[in-house]
Amino acid sequence: MKLPLYPVWIVDFLAAVTVILITGYAVAVALYLHRENREVNLYRYLLVQSIALFVFASGRAVGHIVKRILLLYGYPHIWKDLSPISGGVNTLTIAIFPLIALLYTDLRRINDMLLALKEEKERFRRLFTYKQTIFDSMMHPAVVIDRDFNIKDVNQRFLEFYEYKKDDVIGRKCYEVSHGYPVPCEQRGEPCPLRAVEETKKGLTIRHDHIKGGQKRVTEIYATALLNESGGFEGIIEITKDLTDEIKAERERERMAEELFEMRKHMALRTAIGGIAHEFNNLLAAILGNAELMLLKLGEGFSEKRRLQTIKRAAERASGLIRKMMIYEKADFFNRAPVNVNSLIENSLPELKKELSEDISLHCTLEPSLPMISADRESLKQAIKNLFENALYAMKDQGGKLIIRTYTRKVNHNPYACIEIKDTGTGIPPENLSRIFDPFFTTKDVGEGEGLGLSVVKGIVDANQGFIEVDSREGEGSSFHICFPSIN
Repeated sequence: MKLPLYPVWIVDFLAAVTVILITGYAVAVALYLHRENREVNLYRYLLVQSIALFVFASGRAVGHIVKRILLLYGYPHIWKDLSPISGGVNTLTIAIFPLIALLYTDLRRINDMLLALKEEKERFRRLFTYKQTIFDSMMHPAVVIDRDFNIKDVNQRFLEFYEYKKDDVIGRKCYEVSHGYPVPCEQRGEPCPLRAVEETKKGLTIRHDHIKGGQKRVTEIYATALLNESGGFEGIIEITKDLTDEIKAERERERMAEELFEMRKHMALRTAIGGIAHEFNNLLAAILGNAELMLLKLGEGFSEKRRLQTIKRAAERASGLIRKMMIYEKADFFNRAPVNVNSLIENSLPELKKELSEDISLHCTLEPSLPMISADRESLKQAIKNLFENALYAMKDQGGKLIIRTYTRKVNHNPYACIEIKDTGTGIPPENLSRIFDPFFTTKDVGEGEGLGLSVVKGIVDANQGFIEVDSREGEGSSFHICFPSIN
């Protein structure tokens, strides 16, 4: 069904006007872009094309309007004559304006610009690849972190160290990856390199405990600020060095150096003590011998007999001290043989119990399957006695409980038979722990001890290829462990 002439004319007229307005707006936008960016040929070309579209579209729209007017007023023959001319003009318009644009545009310049853009793109690609190669070739793990703790980039060494893939860490929080924390380090009471560098804008070196494969590793972090063109803080780059193995090696070197120092110290002391002990032993033998002869010769009625007996007791005490010194000095020359440690302790208990006071209780636990050891029986008995007496002295004022225990222990996958002598006495002050095995070191009052008991124990244990350990807390008591390799 055809619309009446007037409604059709109105719809056609409105459509034509709309086309003119739309294409006119396109010309206005293109003109604005061209004025703002005159050096860009693309905008110049768009302006010419939009003008061509406007002329073509407005020409077609005006033609429709003229056609409707002629038909409305009864002049169809005029439109029939004008129609070919209108079509030719529109075709010429749509063809000539792009041609003008091509002629007006410097194609060589555009081509040069495109080539330069392509070269610049390739240069940036090579530069990015070169920088990434440098980043990945760093020998220590490196990570780029923004101001919100997000990981922006990592190098290959970082991925290898923390055993991650790149997609697993990019975008995650740094404290999640390196520490396994759900919150930043500063909220856990630990120093945060990001916040410290953000505050000072300077580099920072700090030690942190990081997690690698579920294990704690000691790391040294060097953090550097990343600043934008205006000097604003954007984040940091962290370079991490794993110090765990170095620290372990350093501690092992210190331990070995300490052991070497102790060994040399004891060797020197043994040499000195040996010489002194032999000389004093000869002198004491003469004193004791002459004192006993004088006691026999002068008889019971001698008025100064008491003084001779005092000389004899002092010489005997000095002789006992010399014997201890000689045990320490000659420990390397003991006659070692298979020894049942449990039997040795059981045989020694009656003698040891005689020294107990009423306020000290003795508890003895012997492991039935304790292996045999190779040791000098008498010297081992002396070591146990010395440790026993040392424990009694620690409890002499307040009493307590003394424990003797035997047990088996593995050292480097080898079985050792061990003896523990534990007391609930005063304990050993931390500053004295490193000196308790030194000859003549004692905290006892004058006349109560000469400081050779524990040094003799150490010499006996070393001579029998064993080792000794001490666990002591001041005010809580001490526990001495002497262990010897099994021969079973």
